[in-house]
Amino acid sequence: MKHFMFLSIGVLCLAIAVLIGFYVGSQRVEAQTPTGTLFFVNMNAGWHYYYAILPNGDIYVNVGNSGNPAVGQGASYCGNFWSGQVATEKSTWGTVKGQFNK
Repeated sequence: MKHFMFLSIGVLCLAIAVLIGFYVGSQRVEAQTPTGTLFFVNMNAGWHYYYAILPNGDIYVNVGNSGNPAVGQGASYCGNFWSGQVATEKSTWGTVKGQFNK
């Protein structure tokens, strides 16, 4: 009878742990992004490069000269700030464990 009680308590603890894990793991995650559009100007040798970064990460550029900033053909899409490859460093288990053994 004692073994059955320990088995039941163990199964109950596992069930509670799984439910807590599903509850914590099912929360929606969102990145913190600015609320408005960001604008940047880069001046190089008489040319002005106007950059606009939208809240979703899209980047647009418009090129103009110092005499007439709007001489460009309008804003053109450059890409998305958040897309592309992520640079990572190669590491071994020894280096990872070594960071925590300090």
